[in-house]
Amino acid sequence: MTGNDTFVFEAHTQTLTNKTLTAPTLTSAVLNTAVSGTAVLDEDDMASDSNTQVATQQSIKAYIDSLTFGVGQTWQDLSGSRAISTSSSSPASVYQNDTGKPIMVTVWDVVNESNFTAYCDTNATPTTIVDRQQLRSDNSNHDLSVQSVTFIVPDQSYYFVHGPNTTETGWAELR
Repeated sequence: MTGNDTFVFEAHTQTLTNKTLTAPTLTSAVLNTAVSGTAVLDEDDMASDSNTQVATQQSIKAYIDSLTFGVGQTWQDLSGSRAISTSSSSPASVYQNDTGKPIMVTVWDVVNESNFTAYCDTNATPTTIVDRQQLRSDNSNHDLSVQSVTFIVPDQSYYFVHGPNTTETGWAELR
């Protein structure tokens, strides 16, 4: 031992300040301030997927918040900036979710007889049907009814709704 070395006895409690422990086995360790070193990762996406390193509390919170649907999101009325496509084969209005989180989309209309179909996938022109509503009037009065489609859009996916484009359309997104 040199003049600056500290010897830790097994049967005694000692406070170590600014010490680096190499290959230690700590049993019931108490760490009172910040933890640092190469064993501590600060990465919000958990990309390293390590089984020997620990993540900071901030990294864990950021990662969970990025995956949790609805956390930090609010409903937004996008009726004035979204449109229903009247063609499903070449839709005029395709949108992309670039929020970094899944979003929920709900579209509604007052109709007497029509179909609504929601499309969503990773293609720039989605072909996967994720919701469909079909309304047929059974009476001669052709009563009006509110019809809607609601679906989840993963981050970086494209989406559109096919159906009649009327003035009674509403479009809201949880984003």
